[in-house]
Amino acid sequence: MKETIIIGKSTSKIISDFMQEHNLGLNDFKFEVVEEGSSGFLGLFGSKPTTIKFTYKESKAHLIKPKAQKIVKNSVKISTKSDKKIKKNIVKKIRFKKESATNSNPEDIIKMTKEFAQGILAKMNITTGDVEVTQDNGIFYVTINNSKDAGFIIGKEAKLLDSFQHLLNQMINKAEKKKIQVIIDVDGYRERRKKALLEKVDSIAKRVKETGRSYTFEPLHASNRKVVHQQIEKDNALRTRTIGDGSRKRVIVLPANKAKQGQKKSK
Repeated sequence: MKETIIIGKSTSKIISDFMQEHNLGLNDFKFEVVEEGSSGFLGLFGSKPTTIKFTYKESKAHLIKPKAQKIVKNSVKISTKSDKKIKKNIVKKIRFKKESATNSNPEDIIKMTKEFAQGILAKMNITTGDVEVTQDNGIFYVTINNSKDAGFIIGKEAKLLDSFQHLLNQMINKAEKKKIQVIIDVDGYRERRKKALLEKVDSIAKRVKETGRSYTFEPLHASNRKVVHQQIEKDNALRTRTIGDGSRKRVIVLPANKAKQGQKKSK
């Protein structure tokens, strides 16, 4: 019996080319998918080829038709030797390449993050401007400056920016097979937004303490709710609560004594 390992774009294409090349029927060989391929994001990033191992009788291989000897471009033949040691070495190399991608150093992740970010923007026909990626305490920061489409990238209430950030996080985490946090900002938008929110929180905190009446924020994104909670926690005279579900969650700021009273009543 002979063994052949072939790499190509898809399982069906590899099998079809193999049968044509060796003039074999479906009952003349066995196959095993060593590694399942994937098209990657938008067909451009993180794509992986499919690897299949074929086992067949050597006598059948002598029946190759002259016209079928040409291998299709999409498939690359790796080896047709039956030596088990060679087969093991090939599989080890494939696994090593797969595992090495999960242990990238920060410089590699920075490069990959930048390429992914620029690729997504290019696919959306958006002028990227200047894209810079930095790393601090395990968090990777993507900064986009001087883009003509900055407003579009951010979107209403930063919803598009948050979606862009979520997608980039998913792509990096999938490529590295571990959780990596990526934060995207455009022309300092997030910093300005945070500063404005903090000013509003401080103003509301002052009002709640002066009037003794609680205040309920409009529905906020999870990251903005976190900012409110963290800022109010600094003041022992105030407390926060969260109400609502999903994207409609709101934060209530109330005097600490009223919060305690509410807890006693609920008991």
